[in-house]
Amino acid sequence: MEKLAKYRQIVRELLISHATTNEPNIECQLIFDTEHDHYQILDLGWQGRQSFHFWVVNVASFIWCPPCT
Repeated sequence: MEKLAKYRQIVRELLISHATTNEPNIECQLIFDTEHDHYQILDLGWQGRQSFHFWVVNVASFIWCPPCT
């Protein structure tokens, strides 16, 4: 379980370090669901009168540690 917690922490730290935007009309959101191992960076904003959302990174169910033997 320690390895799994460590890998989850690494993923969170990597996403936090990459979740930036220089655009004033774009909001960058981090989404962490550690119970289901689903992590996202999502950009939200407006272009004129049209809203948009764009998944920058979407990591789902990849963190797995085989049992120690």
